[in-house]
Amino acid sequence: MPRVRSKATGTAKAVQPGTAAKKSTSSPDTIRRAYAGKYIAWAPDGLKIVAVASSFDAAERKAAKAGYPMVAVARIPKGRTINE
Repeated sequence: MPRVRSKATGTAKAVQPGTAAKKSTSSPDTIRRAYAGKYIAWAPDGLKIVAVASSFDAAERKAAKAGYPMVAVARIPKGRTINE
């Protein structure tokens, strides 16, 4: 499992791939439902969603416009969560 080192404390902790270390008031299930049937572009480190679109090409274009020319794009199925 990948590890992330805290700049403040210098300690490392394990993180699940694809999970963001960000502050969010939304639950993962809410986010997944919002992206159902859409394509999401992940940052190269796999920790942040940088673009969401209705097509693969549009997700790549939006990510490039946001400053991420190299991304991983995945389609989120309708009616299912990512990690079922």
